[in-house]
Amino acid sequence: MYEYNKEFIKEKMNLEIIENKIYESKFNYKEIRTGDIILANRLDGLDQLIMWGTGSHIGHTAIASWINGELYILESTDRLSFGVPCWDPPYGIIRNKWDKWFNNIKRCNTSISIIRLNNKFKLNFTKSNIFYEKVKGLPYGYNNFIYGWIDTIKNNYPGNFNSNLLYVILNFIENKLNLSVYKIFSQGLNKRLNTNFKKIKKIMIHMLNKKIRFSKLLTISESDKWNYTNNNNTGKSFVCDVFVLNFLREAGLFNNLNR
Repeated sequence: MYEYNKEFIKEKMNLEIIENKIYESKFNYKEIRTGDIILANRLDGLDQLIMWGTGSHIGHTAIASWINGELYILESTDRLSFGVPCWDPPYGIIRNKWDKWFNNIKRCNTSISIIRLNNKFKLNFTKSNIFYEKVKGLPYGYNNFIYGWIDTIKNNYPGNFNSNLLYVILNFIENKLNLSVYKIFSQGLNKRLNTNFKKIKKIMIHMLNKKIRFSKLLTISESDKWNYTNNNNTGKSFVCDVFVLNFLREAGLFNNLNR
């Protein structure tokens, strides 16, 4: 599996992943600070699809926070359907103590980089941890995953992929395979159209009647005010990096940006 995924990334992104020798680390986790960002990459196939689709060199993002003298890692997660699971239930927006989190990372052979914010930023992480308590337990943000990286008509798609092909695939999944795309796609389209259709076909008919281009609709930015419904629960929808950025924003990092 590792070799196939290294070959995939080299072919699709011209990115060569080199295996380094592993030495017993003398790293002291107490050097980690609240607000340090953790970038993770695992050769499991899923991370490589995320890398290829978004142009990133990583597949997962988390953030560190010291709480009552204990180091925790906060993140938005879900159980993987293949490979060795990295996380134990419950899933969604969770936090784990460093030892448990790091042992899981080692068990599933994930490489991590720890990125530190510039000391010039004066942040209030008390507000961030209050924010975490409000959103903990929310499911992983499948509802708006794809809308986090499509913001141009043509330039955000990997390879020869485009919005026309995506249109065909969505219809095929729903109409031929009889599988719903409501959770991962249609809710986001409804937010952008101010509609509430369950079926992608009805959304497409509405777009045609309103003369709205599918390719243009996809580029409408996600609004932080939008809530999504999952299993009869309504709330925000955060993928891993969006959760991390919101955690930092609550601390005051992006005060100059509108919500």
